[in-house]
Amino acid sequence: MMNLTSGGVNVSLSLQDVFAAAVGKNVTVVVLCITINYINATMVHTFNRHHVCVFCLLTLKVFCKCTRSTRSTRSAPHGSLSHLLRSNFCCFLQIFRTSPRFILFIHLVINDMIQLSISSALFVLSYIVRTLSVPVCCLFIVPAISTTQNTPLNLSLMAAECYLAVCLPLRYTYICTVFRTRLSIALMWTTSLLSVLPDVAILVATEPPDFRHSRIVCGRDSLFRSSDSKTKRDASHIFFLVLVWSTLFYTYFRILFVAKAADSGAKKARSTILLHGFQMLLSMLIYVRPMVIELVMKQFPAHLASVNFSVFIINQMLPRFISPFIYGFRDKTFWKHLKKFLCATFTDEP
Repeated sequence: MMNLTSGGVNVSLSLQDVFAAAVGKNVTVVVLCITINYINATMVHTFNRHHVCVFCLLTLKVFCKCTRSTRSTRSAPHGSLSHLLRSNFCCFLQIFRTSPRFILFIHLVINDMIQLSISSALFVLSYIVRTLSVPVCCLFIVPAISTTQNTPLNLSLMAAECYLAVCLPLRYTYICTVFRTRLSIALMWTTSLLSVLPDVAILVATEPPDFRHSRIVCGRDSLFRSSDSKTKRDASHIFFLVLVWSTLFYTYFRILFVAKAADSGAKKARSTILLHGFQMLLSMLIYVRPMVIELVMKQFPAHLASVNFSVFIINQMLPRFISPFIYGFRDKTFWKHLKKFLCATFTDEP
């Protein structure tokens, strides 16, 4: 039995209760991870099918180039189109690279899938093996931090793209080119990696060999223990907070002014920016997470595990869960093809 005191109330928890709580948390995390990744994978698959089909049906010239014979392509039954979708990935790449909005969306989805898989694996491993060796922990933490940092940056780029489409429509195609979109994604990854790779260098330079070969509870603070790393972390969090929220507020109010005298498209863009803000608020809790946990633990010192679990769900799971609903289901074209895919999936005979 374990006696815990919270607010003057003694609470007795048996080992069975602790085990049941741990199992419940892990099952919740695993189920949410699988569900969210499945939804995101459906988004990616629908995205691929939609763009390939539109491209192949509307641009016959390239369609014929991607097949061996123009005659056989034109007279082929529906089954050959399915074979074409599987075999001619070049068609998908050409149309994929022409839409900055969908490039950013699909990057966000894939980034979220990577981040969610890593963070969920770390959560489960913390209960199964408790500790990991420092090198293995580093292999988990570096991509986890990078992909977590990418989410608000990706959202800010999507907000900027929405602003350009609504407020500067005549210059949109000139500014939002495929090259600049790819460059923005590359800069995003560079920025997020630069926020964590110096910590690895500090770890190698300052920590003794015994620590580098030891086992620890895998987490950013337990891995990067140097005061310099903590100072750099706080500085980078402040920088990202200012950068991302400045972008969000600027784009929202500019779109708000345009939406007052514009069509429903601008008003929908304004709603999208608001949803951007809600999702970004959840994602950016990572920047204030240490302060939030410290503040909560002062009030509820006996509930560290529950606090960490709640913060994990709100900060890591929820933003990734709402991404498909904000950017996938709200898009009429995307939703139309998603319904076709779902209907074909559930009505397809084995």
